[in-house]
Amino acid sequence: MPPLDHVLFLLCRVGSSIHQLNQAAERDLGLSLVQWSLLKHLIDMPCASAQDLAQAAKVHPSTLTQSLRRLERKKLIFVGADPKDSR
Repeated sequence: MPPLDHVLFLLCRVGSSIHQLNQAAERDLGLSLVQWSLLKHLIDMPCASAQDLAQAAKVHPSTLTQSLRRLERKKLIFVGADPKDSR
């Protein structure tokens, strides 16, 4: 088993690589990795509730709300009210 400091070092490198990939996606494509993931899930679940979408994309509800607002501003999605609970 590798020493703990080596494992922590590797985790930091992975986190840094993901951050760099996300920055490149935003710069080159105009969308974050979370936004790409949400669009993919919305293709599979077009009428999903916010709770179902957050669970499927494995994001915190506040991250979901922020990302959906950005996608809506870019006119990539339409957010409508749920007829069941008027939200």
